[in-house]
Amino acid sequence: MTALPPTPPSGPGRPPESAINIGGDLAPALLRRIAVLHGFGIAPPGTPCTIMMTLRATDRELQACLAEGARGYVEVESDLGLPAPALRGLTASDRLHVSVTTASCFSMAMPPILGAEMIARGWLLPDRVHDLELCLHEAVSNAVVHGNLGIRNGPGGDREAFDRFHREIHSRMTVRDYARRRVSIDISNEADRALVAVSDEGEGYQAASPDVAPDAKSGRGLRILRELADAVDVTAGGSRISMMFKR
Repeated sequence: MTALPPTPPSGPGRPPESAINIGGDLAPALLRRIAVLHGFGIAPPGTPCTIMMTLRATDRELQACLAEGARGYVEVESDLGLPAPALRGLTASDRLHVSVTTASCFSMAMPPILGAEMIARGWLLPDRVHDLELCLHEAVSNAVVHGNLGIRNGPGGDREAFDRFHREIHSRMTVRDYARRRVSIDISNEADRALVAVSDEGEGYQAASPDVAPDAKSGRGLRILRELADAVDVTAGGSRISMMFKR
């Protein structure tokens, strides 16, 4: 896990003045330590923050902090491992960054929450929200199952294979090294388009061919993305999927 480089504090044990303020349900000492180490300020209690930090990500908390104008939502573990330096870019108001563990992501409804927020911020036209949600669902599912859990094959074409596939998902979710890996979603707004990237911390995987048969039981995710998004790019050995949606 990549940690943000430390920034010298502005005073002994005091968070610096910063364009990025953090808040959340972390213990005050832990929140202060993160702020001092990484150059963030701390939002006063009861006020909106730039980045909401939490010990356990939930749909309700994600919706609430985004509704208050937050640009980041990050699940934090006790080892202070923070996601990649995308957080540094959240000084700009046209960025969103969500980073949660695989265990939390598996139980969250990311696509409708982020789709509604993008419409509310004027980043997405309402008639594109269905396309966005389907694409996000496919990309996040790939990040969880094929990326972080390292399950290479899909559910297959019969009931026995389907059941075996889902047993494997739940089995690996009980292994801490799998469950604590991150799924990160980065959204940026540009003049006439929104860019959405989903990344994982797995070992990468071979994206399915876009020519897979429409009636195939698995492997259709990339084809669906390319049909619904205006552009799709798979990078980092399959561990990052970027999509573009025009307005």
